[in-house]
Amino acid sequence: MNRQYRRYMQWCAALLALLLASGCAMTTMREHPDFAAQKRQVKNIAVLPTDVEYLLLVLTGDNERLTDEERNVKTTMAEALPGLLEQRGYQVRKTSAEELATIVKDANFTIEQAKSAYNEVSKQLYERGMVEEEEAKKFRVSIGPVGAAVAEALKADAFLFTRYSGFKKSEGLIAKEIVSSAMLGALTGVVVVPAPAGGSMEMALIDGYSGDVLWTNRGGGQVAATAIATNLLVKLPATGTVAQMEKANAQAKAAVAAENEKRAAASTSSDGTP
Repeated sequence: MNRQYRRYMQWCAALLALLLASGCAMTTMREHPDFAAQKRQVKNIAVLPTDVEYLLLVLTGDNERLTDEERNVKTTMAEALPGLLEQRGYQVRKTSAEELATIVKDANFTIEQAKSAYNEVSKQLYERGMVEEEEAKKFRVSIGPVGAAVAEALKADAFLFTRYSGFKKSEGLIAKEIVSSAMLGALTGVVVVPAPAGGSMEMALIDGYSGDVLWTNRGGGQVAATAIATNLLVKLPATGTVAQMEKANAQAKAAVAAENEKRAAASTSSDGTP
């Protein structure tokens, strides 16, 4: 089984674990315990070009890199990520595609070092795919001084690193899986429709002074890469006026819920119904 499809299936397994979890809110998100304090110092974020690998899966196993698809994903992610971060209240360092390409080329060795360092700490972060939400806010890991070197090159307080692994299946492979699924369904009574395409994504927000991994999340599905990114970034703690609005909304909802509970209790008391 190839790496991209295995990652996708791992994400599906993690989602299943979430659905089966009883009484505990589970998440794929990880957050540094000091993020609430540190995010106030993150005035602008630089967005690194997304690392993308996209494969056509075939019956023979000689899978093909789809370079056009990879370019399309890189382009759409570059366009979408700044706006998604701004929706959470963050400022994004605005650079043209040409300027960013030049910066990345000049600092390529340092950036690759940072990515390698993150890949190592990611193993620690995701030793377990799903954790309870309270535990998710207790991960203290760092990529070290190389984080500051990348941020300096990008002229930002923090930077967002994203990697995406996508796949789509050839018609022959889809046909084979449909037949296999139908045969299994005849025996078990449960028919599972194989995914014709999909992808998995991991993103990390890294502090440009300490190299701390402030926040990270991963997930996937049978949707476009930008849709996966949107779902992941919903879990990024908001800042500034967005955070204030979300806090006010939460307080208003809590007040309404408390009032409804009070009325229900009063109604129960008045009619004597237990």
